[in-house]
Amino acid sequence: CNILFEIVDSGIKIPQQVQNFFTLDVESPTIEINNDNEKPELGITIIKKNLKLYNSNLLFDNKVTSGNKLSFVLNFEKSDEVLSIETKVDFDQSKVMNVLLVEDNKVNQIITKKILAKLGFTCDVADDGLIALNKVKENDYSLILMDIMMPVMDGFQSSKEITKIKPYIPIIALTAISKGLNEDKFIEANIREVLTKPVDVELMSKTIYKYI
Repeated sequence: CNILFEIVDSGIKIPQQVQNFFTLDVESPTIEINNDNEKPELGITIIKKNLKLYNSNLLFDNKVTSGNKLSFVLNFEKSDEVLSIETKVDFDQSKVMNVLLVEDNKVNQIITKKILAKLGFTCDVADDGLIALNKVKENDYSLILMDIMMPVMDGFQSSKEITKIKPYIPIIALTAISKGLNEDKFIEANIREVLTKPVDVELMSKTIYKYI
């Protein structure tokens, strides 16, 4: 079953060097941007990595004069079998398990909240590390999922401040930065585990159960 995904926008034209990155075996291009919160190098690297898992590529329609039109095709096997997945956990499910998700990307917020809901958790969201710190002062949480690269206050500083007031709350990093290159910072911030984006759902659920 081949499914065609087509995306059309009226934004800034995607540079040719970015298009080449998808079609050629080259390193992630360096792009000048005006907004520090935009992370094009990370974004396009994740997209290319995900499409490669499905043996697919991103195609650009350069006939459009303004905006962008791009597409990709994913191939799936048809199945008549209905899969039933049960999640078994050891903790008392009668207790309210509330997770604090600290993430500045709205799309990541929506996806992660849905995953947590399916796992049976309630979830509060903080758009940056400072908001997270204030939420922890006002509420108690079973666990914190912490992005690192955020505006206002990053995940390292926020985790340090949270540890000062409630060191018993386990903090798990959800980030695209290298664990190996920043290992000392993760330890200093009392971050128990580091999960690399894009996060494997099964690994994330096992990690959450481990600390709860």
